[in-house]
Formats: sequence, C-alpha cells, structure tokens
Amino acid sequence: MIVVNRRVAGFAALILIAVGLAACGDSEADQRKAFIKFLDEINRRAGVHFLAPKPEEEKAFGDYLRHYTVILDFNKDMKIIFNDYTDAMKKMGIGPNSRAQTLEQMVARRQDFPVMKEVTTKTMQAIDARLAQSECRARRAATAG
Repeated sequence: MIVVNRRVAGFAALILIAVGLAACGDSEADQRKAFIKFLDEINRRAGVHFLAPKPEEEKAFGDYLRHYTVILDFNKDMKIIFNDYTDAMKKMGIGPNSRAQTLEQMVARRQDFPVMKEVTTKTMQAIDARLAQSECRARRAATAG
C-alpha cells in the first residue's frame, strides 16, 4: 500500500508544481486553464486514469505538458514493474487463483517463501529507483520552465 500512497503523493506534487508555476507570458493562463480542464476530466472518471492528451491538447498545455509527461512515464514504468511482479508470483502459484488457499496449504509451501521475499524485495527496489528518477525529472521540469 506504500506504493499507492507514494504514487498519489507524487502525482499530487506534480500537479501542484504544474499549477503553481509563475506566469511566463500572455498564454500561460490559457495553458493553465487547458491543463486544469484536462485534469478535471481525468478526476471525473471512476478509478485511476492517466490519459494521453490529444495533439491539440498537448499544444494547448504548453510547458505544463513536460510535467504531465513525468506522470505518464512514471505510470508506464510502474505498470511494467507490477506486471513483472505479478507474473513472477503467478509462476509460483501465488495470487487470486492460487493453489494455496488455506493456512495448511501455505505452510506446506513454505520453501517458496524465500523466493517470494526475493521477488518482492527486487520489486520494491525497482519502485524506489523509479520514484527517485521521477522526483529528479519533476525537479528538472519545474526549474526548466
């Protein structure tokens, strides 16, 4: 659950950076309005969505597009990390359709636990590395504008 909280916190921070940028010319207000409208559309949808903006939206966002690109790249990479984790767990028979449904069945498979721990540790390391990379990109995007 820490991962989800970090993603939400990262997303919120990036939105604050994007919305809080100082005006850089006459069109900044229009860019901000277009970007906020786009984010409102995402928020109206049920569930978690990271929509790819249409070409006309990208143009309307101006510099805000760089900030949103950080979010999109992060989301794409997180999907890859979690798909790899899910695939590794499925190979071990762990998950919603797991063979081990009872405590006794899990105890019988205790030899798999070190492998599960290793896969989970590697996944957490990949998440931490990607989060650090996103934070660095967000800082660069904020200072480049």
